Amino acid sequence: MRKTAAKAIVGMLIGVVILAGCEKQNGGEISDSEKRSRLIAMENAELREQLAKQKDDYERQLVQKQQLFDQCNQQRTALADMSKGRLEGYMSDIVGPLVNENAKLHEQVKSLNMRVAELEAEIENLKTESKLPEQQ
Repeated sequence: MRKTAAKAIVGMLIGVVILAGCEKQNGGEISDSEKRSRLIAMENAELREQLAKQKDDYERQLVQKQQLFDQCNQQRTALADMSKGRLEGYMSDIVGPLVNENAKLHEQVKSLNMRVAELEAEIENLKTESKLPEQQ
């Protein structure tokens, strides 16, 4: 029995060694589909890294453009306020006094026209008076 048990143990050891050798050979040789799978996995990892980098770049550019937009909007508002202030200043400093002066001159013209009309009437009266004695 010892011989049978020893033969069984030796047979089992030989089987294990043969199986281990076969697994090593299969492990050493990579099939084409496994190579493709590994290559696809590596490409996927690279693409994920590139996508993450592009996303970071895009977000950074978006933040920069938003800041630039905000600055431009502030400058536009400041220019509009300055322009409005200058226009109001122009109106109050230049146009306002001109309108007032124009109104005064208009009143003076009316007054002078009335005075001219009075003087013309006086002249006509004087002419008429001076003609009357000549005719008599």
